[in-house]
Amino acid sequence: MALLGAFIDSRTLVALTTADTVTYAHGLPAAPDVVIVQENTTTNNTSNLKFCVKADATNVSVWNYGEGTSATLNAVAVVFHSIVR
Repeated sequence: MALLGAFIDSRTLVALTTADTVTYAHGLPAAPDVVIVQENTTTNNTSNLKFCVKADATNVSVWNYGEGTSATLNAVAVVFHSIVR
């Protein structure tokens, strides 16, 4: 499992309001192949949340284009191709 730690980056991000964004440095060896963003809550959020994610070789950015405020977010960035090689 130590090998997988170099190819998976998991973070807890701040709550996002309407038109808000958060960016973090992922520390992966390449641009992530996929970034999964999940709201970190056990209650039903009735807000209209629309997340957009952009990732490059150093950073992951998450935007909320919806009309509401999210709870904190869990973000998991994964580099798949490096594991398969």
